[in-house]
Amino acid sequence: MVAATKPKLAIVDLTLKTSNGMELIKDLRNQFPAVHILVLSMHDETIHAERAIRAGARGYITKQEATTRVMVAIRQVLNGEIYWSERAAARVASKIAGPAQAAGALPTDCLTDREFQVFEMIGAGEAPGRFPRPCILM
Repeated sequence: MVAATKPKLAIVDLTLKTSNGMELIKDLRNQFPAVHILVLSMHDETIHAERAIRAGARGYITKQEATTRVMVAIRQVLNGEIYWSERAAARVASKIAGPAQAAGALPTDCLTDREFQVFEMIGAGEAPGRFPRPCILM
């Protein structure tokens, strides 16, 4: 659909029925580098925003935000800027300014995208790969 319509902006959710939103972002970035990507998601930005930006998104906003904030995010991304909430920007700035053990650092920050995906699947009771169902780790 992106190839046929050539949009300037793709608004992507991380939770998809048939695939992983982060993988979709990476695929869009590789196949259509001119398309700006904004993530609009229910997922907590403190966990997902930085990963989405690294994957190729130009912005991240949660569905709980007011419509006016969503419009600000869209305009900013279309202007070639990166959009994050003040909370997400402060978290990234504190990571840059201090060691990984700084306040605000999460234990999941050191995981790769695939490791994080498996971690989420286990938390949701899904069994990735060869794990038997249900998966109980001790």
